[in-house]
Amino acid sequence: MTATMRRERQLATHNGGSSSSSGHMRSASASAAAAAMDSSSNEHPSVSLSRLSKSDFQAEDYLRTTLRSVPENGMRQFRKALEDARKSASRSLQRNVYKNYESFVFISKEISSMERDMQLLRELLHSINQVGDDLMDDD
Repeated sequence: MTATMRRERQLATHNGGSSSSSGHMRSASASAAAAAMDSSSNEHPSVSLSRLSKSDFQAEDYLRTTLRSVPENGMRQFRKALEDARKSASRSLQRNVYKNYESFVFISKEISSMERDMQLLRELLHSINQVGDDLMDDD
């Protein structure tokens, strides 16, 4: 129950449930305000990380459907939530990079070593091929 709805009930109780037109008008306007607050609080969309992480994600479609009938305040809150999600993803990525950095350096050195070994193997195969060609020429 929202604070506005509680105040409306208190007003109705305080007025003794009178049906005077001014009491009714006050109650109706309070009801309208409560409904407006409820609808605006329901209109603050949340960021759907599952939708954002799909391989076929279309940003324009996502924003169009998510923000279809959202007031400006809701859009600002949604933008802040998106920014928070971006920062969280960035921190997570940074943690993963630091966590895996040592493995990355080790694997890079291994790849470099394997490339040198492959170059040496090519040179040896070329030498063997050259010796075979030279033997064939001597016959």
